Amino acid sequence: MKGRKTGGRKKGVPNKLTATMKQILEWVLQDTGGAEAMSAWVKKNDRNRLEFYRICARLIPAEIHAQVETRIVDESRIQQIRDELREASQTSTVQ
Repeated sequence: MKGRKTGGRKKGVPNKLTATMKQILEWVLQDTGGAEAMSAWVKKNDRNRLEFYRICARLIPAEIHAQVETRIVDESRIQQIRDELREASQTSTVQ
């Protein structure tokens, strides 16, 4: 069947190369001084700072898939309900 996925990775599971590279990068970062060393490198000069921002920009997802639910509210119906509640509260306090 065309267009229907039948196998492969489940949604959200990184491929093996991506997972391996993340592990390697984490190891290298820790081996070279961790976050403190990276922070010092970024602060060293404007070129490093720019490169750091470029790296960060590449890590932001290019697409974000979201499901948004909304209801269309009939303002006249809301006003009608308010009027009915007001009327009901006035008749109950009068009795």
